[in-house]
Amino acid sequence: MKKHVIAGVLCGAFLMATTSVFASSVIEATSFPSKVTFFLANGLSKEVQLQEGNEVLAYNVAEEAHSEQASDADGNKSLEDSREQQLQDMLVLTLLPHLKEKLDEVYSDVISIPPVISPDSVNVKSIERVAAFRGFDFLITIDAQPIVGPHIPVGEDVLTYRISSDGVELKHFEHLKDPDMEDFLPNYQNLLK
Repeated sequence: MKKHVIAGVLCGAFLMATTSVFASSVIEATSFPSKVTFFLANGLSKEVQLQEGNEVLAYNVAEEAHSEQASDADGNKSLEDSREQQLQDMLVLTLLPHLKEKLDEVYSDVISIPPVISPDSVNVKSIERVAAFRGFDFLITIDAQPIVGPHIPVGEDVLTYRISSDGVELKHFEHLKDPDMEDFLPNYQNLLK
C-alpha cells in the first residue's frame, strides 16, 4: 500500500513538473527509490537523490529549473527547444528517406541487414544558401550514425545534399567509420559480413 502511495506521489510530481515548469510547486516524496529523475516540459531533466528510510524530501523542481542553464551531459548544448532546432528537425525528417537509401547501399557490403537511421542519430553540421538572399537553393551537410539491433553503432558518415525547387540531390558523401566488431554483442556478430 505504501509503495502505491509513493508511486502515486511521484507520478503526480512528474505531471506537475511537466505541465507547469514555471509554477513554484513543491514536490514531496517518501523515499522508496534512491533516485528519481524528473523530465521537465522545457527540456530540462533533474535527478534527485532521495533520503533513505521513511523521511520526506521536499524539492522545488520549478525553482531549480530556473536556476540551472539547460545543457546536455557535457554541458555543451542547450536542451531547450527553439525555432531553429524545430526547423532543423523537420528538415532531417524530410531527408530521412534519402539518407536511408544511401546508407542501405553503403552498408550492404558490411552488414547483412539494412542499418537503422533515426532522427536523433543525425546532426546538422551546416546549412548554406547557394543562391542570393531568398534564393531557394541550399546545401545541407549532415553527420549520420546508423545503428543495428539494440543501438549498436555501425559507422559514421557525412552527407551533403542540395535542396532546391528541382528536389533533393546528394552532392557529396564521405564514409568516416566502419563497424567495430568489439561494439557488437556476441549474438549480433553474425550481422557483420
